[in-house]
This record gives sequence, structure tokens and C-alpha cells, in this order.
Amino acid sequence: MKQILIIEDEMNIRESVAELLELKGYGVLEAENGDSGLRYALENKPDLILCDIMMPGMNGHDVLTAIRNNKGYANVPFIFLTALSQKDDIRKGMNLGADDYLVKPFKAKDLYKAIETRLSIQEEREKENSAVVDLFQQKVINKNIMEPIQGLRAFSANLIKHFNDYTQEEIIEFVHRLNVSLDKIERTTRNVAATQAIELSTHDKRILDKLTKGSTSHIESIIRSVLKDTATNCDRVEDIFLREIPEFSINIPGTTFKMIISELFFNAFKFSTKGTLVSVEGEDLGDALKLTISDAGDGMAPGLMEEFNCDQSIKNPTDGKYGLYVVKSLLHSTGNSMVITSNKNKGTSVILLLK
Repeated sequence: MKQILIIEDEMNIRESVAELLELKGYGVLEAENGDSGLRYALENKPDLILCDIMMPGMNGHDVLTAIRNNKGYANVPFIFLTALSQKDDIRKGMNLGADDYLVKPFKAKDLYKAIETRLSIQEEREKENSAVVDLFQQKVINKNIMEPIQGLRAFSANLIKHFNDYTQEEIIEFVHRLNVSLDKIERTTRNVAATQAIELSTHDKRILDKLTKGSTSHIESIIRSVLKDTATNCDRVEDIFLREIPEFSINIPGTTFKMIISELFFNAFKFSTKGTLVSVEGEDLGDALKLTISDAGDGMAPGLMEEFNCDQSIKNPTDGKYGLYVVKSLLHSTGNSMVITSNKNKGTSVILLLK
């Protein structure tokens, strides 16, 4: 039996909706305000949540934000119940990650249709997720590929459904968020594919050849392009500081070099605050190019930094460091190296020695 949580401060509406759902065979939980609704959600993990927007204390937006930020609950279908006059609140809710909304008063058939649609989509998502066998990759794929894809679906569906309700500026913001999600999917897909190649190469060294055999010149133009693209997707274009990079030819294929620096640039932006600089500089050492990428973020945990600086290969990378695992493995496979220095609250520098 599917369980649905109703969060609604108006008792008559709440009880009427509960009665309609029980007639359809759903299990029902009722909450009279946002605070109790959030508590019931976290205690029972319902299959779907119906939530009013305007409530005393914790409102619907607060509830949705708390649900989406709670690990394990981010994909629970969430439908707002709202008044026709609350268009701005509706838009805010959709931007926060709501799946749909119903305008009060609504008909029973519209309520049933909205719920059945969201539950059907959720079932399809769970089937897709259950097809992934490897636990590490399942975690990575769910968080960095499946969730953004689900967000893309929700964004595009709502944009089509309510297109005339949005201003041009809001549509532009939608498109920007879609591009950010696509960038996350692309990055993760590359890393998962590279991880598989790295793991399989222990049995057949030739598997890594496409990623490790070749060379690249025109380093500065590549760095400049990848840095700009990454900063744009992270909304950090004003935070770039790029020193002149000397021309140098390195023994890494162009696509692999782009993958490496894209991941390092992304981490520098991700783990530092907007408004602080991310700098990139290069130095010709004669037999190698020294490339330094620095940020002014919180710094890396000492144990993690030591793990990446040691000569041994990293075993069983976790979700929080699989990108760096790929970077270190690819550098090692091409005869290059990486050293990380970091200080708490002062930032992190990643130094690449490229030959």
C-alpha cells in the first residue's frame, strides 16, 4: 500500500483529501503544520507528499527544502497544494524542486491523476536505479547522473506545462540550471567510464590506451577554454585568475588532459566560496611543466591529502573523492604526477608535474 503524507493547516481540506485518498486504497498520514509534517516525513518516509504552501511556522517551501536536503529523501515526490493567487510562491516551489502543484479548489480526478503520475514516474526511476549492480557506481550514478536527469525531466515538464506563467528572465534561469545539470551528468559519465577502464586495466593494460597514449600541445588555450567553461557553469566567472602558461608539449592525449583539469577546476570552485579567487599558473621546469591550481576554500582533511600524496594506488574510492581518484590514476598511467598542499581555512593547491 502506497503511503501519502498530507501537510495542510486547514482541517476541512486536509480531512477531505485524506478521505479521497483512502477511498482509492492509499495509506494516509496527516499533519496540521510544516513542523509536524517534516517530522512525520522523516519518521515514515512516505511514497508521496502533498503540502500546502502558506502555513504558520514552517511553510511549504521550508518543508520542501528540508526534505530535498535530507539524504535518502531527495527523490520523494512532492506536490504543492496552493491557491490560484500564489503564482510567485508556486514558481519558487518549482525552483526548489517540487514535482507538481494543484490549485485549490481541485477536483478529485485531478488529485488522483497528479498522484498516479508522480508515483508511476517514481516507480520507473526505482527500476532504473535497481539495474545498477556495483555499489560504488550505483551511489555515484544515483547522485550525479540519475538525480540531475530527474531534475531535468521535472524542469522541462513544468516549463512546457506552465510556459505562459513564466517571464523571459525565469525561463533563462531555467535553461541555465538545465545546463548545470547537464554538465554534472557529463562530468560523472566521463569519470565512471574512466574508473571502469582503470579497474579493468589491471587485467588488460590495453584498455587504458585510448586515455593514456598520445600527446598534447597548445596547453594555454586548452586551459583557458576549460577554465572559462567550468567557471561559467559554477557561476564563478569573476573569480578566475589565470597567469600566462608557457607553451609545452605533454605526453597526455588532449581529451584526457581536458578531463583532468576540468575535474580539478570544478573541485576548486566547488570547495571555495563565491567571490574568492581560483588561480592557475604554469612554470617551465625544462623537463616538465609545473601547473598549479589554487583556491581559497576550507582546505582538505589531512588524512585525505596524505592518501592522495602517497605513491600507492587508492583502493575503493568513495563518492567524495572518485574524481580525484580518476585524476591521480590517469596521471600515474601517463608517467606524470600530482601533489596536493592544503591548509585549513586557507585553501588548497594542486600541483601537476607534466612531462
